[in-house]
Amino acid sequence: MRIDFKLTRPTVIAVNVLLSNYDIVQFDGLRKNEKIHYSMRLELRNIFIKKTMSCHPAKEFKMKLNYYLAEELMKVLTEYFVSGHYNNGLEMLKNQLHPKLL
Repeated sequence: MRIDFKLTRPTVIAVNVLLSNYDIVQFDGLRKNEKIHYSMRLELRNIFIKKTMSCHPAKEFKMKLNYYLAEELMKVLTEYFVSGHYNNGLEMLKNQLHPKLL
């Protein structure tokens, strides 16, 4: 099952900022359950980096994620708070994902 949602370029950049924290985590020191979440978040990071590179700066675009990745993205969005102008786009993304994941 795939989840569809719309994004703007600033929202994609905000998600990349949020997921950038996982670039420095050491995989060897994690427990099995943490490794599962870490690998899904790295997969999300790769998807969003590719989308950032390929999307037009002024256009809104659609994105599709597998259900398990959309669920993990929702966990990331609810766990972390980003201050500043990124917060509005992330809140709108959470509001789009929440009803689709129920």
